[in-house]
Amino acid sequence: MSVWMNLVSCGFHFLLIVLLPDKGRMRRCKKENVMNSEVGKDIAVECRSGRFIDPMTDVGFKVLFGSEGGKCFLAGFLGALLREKIVIEEFLDKEISPETGMGKRTVFDIMCKDRRDHRFLVEMQVRKQSHYMQRLLYYMGRCVTGQLKRGGEYSDIRPVIGIFIMGFEPDDGMDGLIMDMGASVAYNDLQHPLQGCMNDYILSDRLGGGADYEGFRQIYIRLARFRKSEAECRDMIDKWIYILKNMKWLNEIPFKDQEEMFRRLEEYADASNMDPEERIAYDLYVDSLRSYDRGIEYERKLAREEAWKEAWKEAREEAWKEAEESVREAGMRGERQGIEKTARRMLSMGMDRGIIASATGLSPEHIAGLSPA
Repeated sequence: MSVWMNLVSCGFHFLLIVLLPDKGRMRRCKKENVMNSEVGKDIAVECRSGRFIDPMTDVGFKVLFGSEGGKCFLAGFLGALLREKIVIEEFLDKEISPETGMGKRTVFDIMCKDRRDHRFLVEMQVRKQSHYMQRLLYYMGRCVTGQLKRGGEYSDIRPVIGIFIMGFEPDDGMDGLIMDMGASVAYNDLQHPLQGCMNDYILSDRLGGGADYEGFRQIYIRLARFRKSEAECRDMIDKWIYILKNMKWLNEIPFKDQEEMFRRLEEYADASNMDPEERIAYDLYVDSLRSYDRGIEYERKLAREEAWKEAWKEAREEAWKEAEESVREAGMRGERQGIEKTARRMLSMGMDRGIIASATGLSPEHIAGLSPA
């Protein structure tokens, strides 16, 4: 009777396991299977048509800073970042043809030079890309090699400064990548307002004995790390970064009462003031981003649903195994208890222990430890 009671108890235990799976197990399955979408944490996950042109989009950034009308805003931003007066002389060709027939064509966001003939490469990248840091190193190299034609002198190479604005944290370890490649080491301005969300690299001697070379300079701005509120933005570059990061949500440009630059930006960046061709191109681009985001979100939804199905399947399979093991162990315990009960009855009848051992399969030592029923 005790054997059957144990089996019934194990069966009930099994039903509880299957119908109410262990929360810890479900959490483990979910952690191992459900996709952890880092893209959803990036800055520009939502495309939105507001009052102002969104500089976090490719088209919007080029309209605001890469056109003749936006030249003053680009100069203002670069001057605030570099802590010096910048006068943009002209925009340069954004496309560099391959050096050979099998070479790679290079297209920049913005390429310009100032009155000193210093070259500025400015890139805005909000969405995460693989091998992004290697791509930027390649861009910088092409900005240097593209300056010389056949017969040109190396002394004609002008300084190149790359400003790379990122709306994501790169996966490939930006802090160590450039140093691992031996290209440069960090040159930090501890007084810079963007300290903590900006990296500034130049060519430098790792051993500290040689002179630094600032003609190949790379500045990386990590927007995700910039968390200052409007009230906390006192330096000009703080104000620029705050506006860049939040413009698509704004109904008016902040700081315009303090800075004439931002009063002019409010008028220039108003989407209603775009010429018809620019507005059509901008709206089409934003619509394409919305479609892309909807597609990505749908794929994430399918992935989450599939992951939950897999998690439930694994949890139920694990529950079945645990229940089967419990039933098997209970059966073995019940069988052994029944055999011991029979042996005790045989002892109470005065039967020889050797006969009892042969009949029950218990060892003589085990039988010696049993008391008669």
